[in-house]
Amino acid sequence: MITADRLTRNLTAPRFLRWIVFPHIVFFAVAWLTDAPPLIAVLNSVDIALSVAVCIAFLPSLVDGIWGDRPVDSALFMVAGVFLGWEANALRSAWSLIWRAMGAPDWLANTDFTSYFLFILGYGAVCHLLAPGAIGESVPRARWVKVGCWVGVGVFAAISFSYREDIAAALQWLHPPHDRSVVPKPPPKR
Repeated sequence: MITADRLTRNLTAPRFLRWIVFPHIVFFAVAWLTDAPPLIAVLNSVDIALSVAVCIAFLPSLVDGIWGDRPVDSALFMVAGVFLGWEANALRSAWSLIWRAMGAPDWLANTDFTSYFLFILGYGAVCHLLAPGAIGESVPRARWVKVGCWVGVGVFAAISFSYREDIAAALQWLHPPHDRSVVPKPPPKR
């Protein structure tokens, strides 16, 4: 049971302050002092470099797990998830740099390659979810993997619902009567 005293001690612990709070303070201070485009370019470059470093570090374990003799286990799924997630991150960051350098053209934003690194990111996430207990038999915890999966299903359903054509009518129905003029009327059905 987490009490208010324990929560206060955890939030003021030196490790929490050093690893969570301080980096955020530094980021927001730098962001406040600089313009967004150069900061985004620098952070994308750092992101690419770190993502490539992680992929290189995990590649031998992934290759050994796929083509080696050891049985497939949750550790292999965790390694695959880490590799795929950081590969997708490197691709997304590189794509963002190229897109910004070319003046943010629409045709470059909506390509099959953009879909590809979204697919790789999702594939990495599935691999992570298939790896309960991969680290010390407790990370990730199987119970929290189930909770995460159910919340993910709910988020996907909510997003899918929001893309429906008749969402405007549903929103209008949810508004109090005095606000009905705010929501546009749905397009006529064909």
